[in-house]
Amino acid sequence: MSDLVDTGHLSPLPGAVILENFLGFMIADPDGKSTDDVVRDLLRHLCDHTLHLGGDFERTLEAIPRSPRRAQTTGT
Repeated sequence: MSDLVDTGHLSPLPGAVILENFLGFMIADPDGKSTDDVVRDLLRHLCDHTLHLGGDFERTLEAIPRSPRRAQTTGT
């Protein structure tokens, strides 16, 4: 995974074993989380459970700009 993901200034915790795969899934729910929150959850899981990153990756994730809200349309 470390060959596929550029972790920038973040590095794995000492003694951590970086996994060779990552599995993530989402369930669609019109009243669920925003797309930004879902993406951050997936990235958090990748950083924490697959790459075992240290260096306060949470702050790095929160620094990612949020996408502008798309106008919602309703069908009638």
